[in-house]
Amino acid sequence: MSGKFFWFMTMMIFALIGHLAYTLFAPRYQVQKTFESAFGQNPKSSFVVLSSEQSKALFPSEDPNLVLAVCPYDVGQGQLKISISSVSDYWSLSIYTNTGQSFYTINDRQAKFSNLSILLRPIREKPADETSERETALKLEQAIINSPVNKGWVVLRLRAINPLSVHNTEKAAARFTCKTQTQ
Repeated sequence: MSGKFFWFMTMMIFALIGHLAYTLFAPRYQVQKTFESAFGQNPKSSFVVLSSEQSKALFPSEDPNLVLAVCPYDVGQGQLKISISSVSDYWSLSIYTNTGQSFYTINDRQAKFSNLSILLRPIREKPADETSERETALKLEQAIINSPVNKGWVVLRLRAINPLSVHNTEKAAARFTCKTQTQ
């Protein structure tokens, strides 16, 4: 084995390791930094209706007829209660970790109640008796979701078919709540 071949193979191995490291870790880091720079640390955990420019920057493949509202959360500060009142048109709610992984999604056709309430809590807060808690939540028309991580984003999508309905859709999104409940 000649010296040039050895150094060439060493360089190729380091290039491969660098490429794999970037491919595996950079996308998650970029998603996290993009959302944090757009919304900062929103301690009030409230929905923020995105402008069309923000929507295109954060969600480039999203349908332009959708109005997007985002609520950053930190369930380490307390459970998050999300309330969605009835909307006559399509809506979808997705909950993401701070690295961009979706772990819960529901839309208007899946929701069994006209006014949906979701309680998001850390996964470590599972009670001893989950059955009775689920029954109580069902009576209150509330879904209980365990978050795999403390921080992330709730993304609400509402359809706005024409420019005139965009304003009404934005007002509807502003009525939805996303509040931290301290214990």
